[in-house]
Amino acid sequence: MSSPTESVQQTDPKRAIAWALYLGISWTWCIGMFLPILLVRDYGPLGWLIFAIPNVLGAAAMGWAFKTRNASLTVVAKHVHATNTFSLITISFHAFFVPWLLSQLLGPLAAAIGTGLLIVVSAPLLLTRLSASMLAGIVFLLSIFCASALAGADSLAMPVWQGAAPFDLLALAAVCVLGFLTCPYLDLTFHRARQHCLTPGESKLAFGVGFGVVFASMIVLTLLYTPLLLGTRGTEAARWIIALHILAQSCFTVGIHTGALRSSVSSPEGHRAISTALVAAVAVGAALSIAARAYDSSYDPAAEALVATEVEPETPPAQGGLTGGEFVYRSYLSFYGLIAPAYVWLCMFPTRGFTKPHPRQLLITALAILLALPFFVVAFMYRRIEWVLPGVAIILAARLLLDRVRRDWLEEERAILRES
Repeated sequence: MSSPTESVQQTDPKRAIAWALYLGISWTWCIGMFLPILLVRDYGPLGWLIFAIPNVLGAAAMGWAFKTRNASLTVVAKHVHATNTFSLITISFHAFFVPWLLSQLLGPLAAAIGTGLLIVVSAPLLLTRLSASMLAGIVFLLSIFCASALAGADSLAMPVWQGAAPFDLLALAAVCVLGFLTCPYLDLTFHRARQHCLTPGESKLAFGVGFGVVFASMIVLTLLYTPLLLGTRGTEAARWIIALHILAQSCFTVGIHTGALRSSVSSPEGHRAISTALVAAVAVGAALSIAARAYDSSYDPAAEALVATEVEPETPPAQGGLTGGEFVYRSYLSFYGLIAPAYVWLCMFPTRGFTKPHPRQLLITALAILLALPFFVVAFMYRRIEWVLPGVAIILAARLLLDRVRRDWLEEERAILRES
């Protein structure tokens, strides 16, 4: 049931479209701009499709899941530590991704400048008088400009890719569905949009257009520049255009997540804690980028392609044939593919997020993650994606144990109430 405030408001299509721009651009970060490239390399164009469909549908579904803005406010309040951690990991991910990728696109000097811009430009986003939706519109137009410029850069023609085994595609679909149908509920930028949509109809329009049109067009752009980043074709100008697109999107993402984190606290102590966590997140990401770049240079200093299409013989076998940069990238992905989905599935969905997680819920979640982790490591780091199926099954099956334990603790609480 809608709240009284929402029930008397009329749906404003203009406001919904503005928030649609915000949502679509806020979700275009270093996963949407790069993971499809790895999936096309490993599984062919079907890998992109399996990535795109649950991503778009899972993100858009949040506009239907929260009937009122108060529901979103309640979920954020009850799971504030989890949502804040999600934003901090996302910011750290970008602090690693931008310098790592730009160093391969344009060299170390451009990477250093890009990293500086990521930090310097993202901060004023919090202070500007422009609305977040207007900023998203500017970034969206810039990305459209980049796509148009790439059309003349001989980088959009797709080569013929080798297909993948059906069982591998099934395993990829399983982990994509698990991740993309759960992670949106921890994203503070999604909650911000839902809380500013004044009617359920406005929310559905914003989330539907935001992901079905805006975000979908962004990951189509990723598919189009995939040949260049795989080293099969492209020009120097195309590399600069892609770097501009990636840097602009990343600056917007880091800026709005930083703003969302600061809005989640009100006390001076809370702001100091958030500031410390932000500095740590950026420092860890930047350090991992430097380490990955140094590692890759020591083994393959003459490499020009961003993502090797074949396993290099000099790459240490302990990394499953991955470069140092891709190893770190996939390590970050494990948070979005395993840890965050397990928390949402086991700690939020059972009560629709309206209560804080019980200690037993957290314990079962931690145990499920530990049991599933070896399967995810083999699947992600050794590129044996079929191994992810037992890991996904463990996370899903943990819900059965959770329901049994939850019934037990509810009975204990009822017994305590009867005795009192």
